[in-house]
Amino acid sequence: MLSLTHLGKILFKILPLESFYVYKNELVLVSSSLYVNFICKFLAMHTYCQFKILTSISAVDYFTRLNRFEVNYDLLSIIFNLRIRLKSFSCEALNYFPSIVNIHPSANWWEREIWDLFGIFFIYNLDLRRLLTDYGFVGYPLRKDFPFNGYVDLSYNTLNKSFNYTVLESSQISKNFNTYSVWF
Repeated sequence: MLSLTHLGKILFKILPLESFYVYKNELVLVSSSLYVNFICKFLAMHTYCQFKILTSISAVDYFTRLNRFEVNYDLLSIIFNLRIRLKSFSCEALNYFPSIVNIHPSANWWEREIWDLFGIFFIYNLDLRRLLTDYGFVGYPLRKDFPFNGYVDLSYNTLNKSFNYTVLESSQISKNFNTYSVWF
């Protein structure tokens, strides 16, 4: 049985990785967003890896970093009883990642959720549409620069029996982007 550090060294030599480390008995691979599809396919198909189960995809917005968005892919190998996390970064200008729906069909739901809440685009995902917000929703609510109250206020007028949309104007001055704090 290989240790996680030894497996990380082997994968670092084979795959286009920037770095790797072991955190809480889990191997974490760090790569550019361009190689995510290739790395996930290799990890799923290679005989000595067999990370065939995608347990989750999550995203994080680090507002003050140059590479603002981080997407984490958590993979599981049942045969070897190992977990791997693949971390990938992207800046706001190149706000896209390759879709891995062709490798893990369950990725569709998570990619749609990340698209809906962060605005991170997944290339080659043919089903990117709103999942948790309304189709007319403006903006991406989990971004750190999204206003507290949103962009539009919706209210119902009982006398006219109609919905009223009011455009909100709010500044971001009151938001404190302290990246060292757990609570923003």
